[in-house]
Amino acid sequence: MNNGSYNREVFHGGDLDHAMSVYGSGGPTWIDLSTGINPHPYPIPELSTEAWVRLPSASLEKRLHDAARLYYGISSETPLVAASGTQASFSYFPC
Repeated sequence: MNNGSYNREVFHGGDLDHAMSVYGSGGPTWIDLSTGINPHPYPIPELSTEAWVRLPSASLEKRLHDAARLYYGISSETPLVAASGTQASFSYFPC
């Protein structure tokens, strides 16, 4: 895709001009969530400095998994992956 052409069969977002040319112009109402860019961001609480400068420990990841299992009713045998987004999780499950 570095020559400006697109493989329409395997096109991943990030180019709203292309999407509008294919599906019709939506103007500023289009939101490209495939890249994590959203003009209306989710509200988040104030985060501690430590949250920005350290990776989570194994015990924090276990707490996250435990909370997800409880919330979604998932058994302890079901594998879980904590990832920063869908794109990052693709490397865990190669095609």
